[in-house]
Parts: sequence; structure tokens; C-alpha cells
Amino acid sequence: EYELKKEAPFKSFTRKNDVYINVKTNMKAQFNRCKSLLEKHDEIHLHGLGIAVEKAVSLALELEQECSPVLKLSATTDTMNVVDDMQCLNDETKSEKLNRNVSVIHIKIF
Repeated sequence: EYELKKEAPFKSFTRKNDVYINVKTNMKAQFNRCKSLLEKHDEIHLHGLGIAVEKAVSLALELEQECSPVLKLSATTDTMNVVDDMQCLNDETKSEKLNRNVSVIHIKIF
């Protein structure tokens, strides 16, 4: 038997105005963080990977609705290759790498 260990994907953007959304993201906290970042920066970038794509889109739309006449959205999609580690439960030294593709969304809010 094997246990699947998902490795964290590489974060290609590391600016102060980048916001990464994941499935455990507290949406209210991220909403407030994004509003705060928009007060300091001309634009922010939301990034969602896999099932977090829906959360990123929802957050962007909430921000647009809150500041409707001022904010504009621009989204791009991509596919990212991620590597998962399949660790053998019977033999700790034996493992396999699994490659899979996941959807990614990048939303520019300005």
C-alpha cells in the first residue's frame, strides 16, 4: 500500500501584492487583506491552483462588487505540472513520483 503526499507547488510570484488562495483560505480574512492591499497598491494579483480556482474567482468577484465602479479584473488561466510523492507504507525507502496537471488562474485586480 502507498500513501499519497502532495508536495507544495512552486510559487512563481513573490511580490507584496500577490495573494495565494487555497482550499483552507478563510475568505473573510482574505477579502479584508485584499482590500487593505488595494489601498496600498495600484493592483493586486490573486492566484488559485486546482480546486482553489473557484475560491479565487469568487473572491475577485466579491471585491469587484464591493468597489464596483473603480475596480477592473483581468484573468488568465494556465496548467501547471505538480509532482506528488507516493510513499510505500511497508518500505519507507521505496517511493514513486506522480506527475499530474492542475488548472491555475491568475487574476489581476486594478
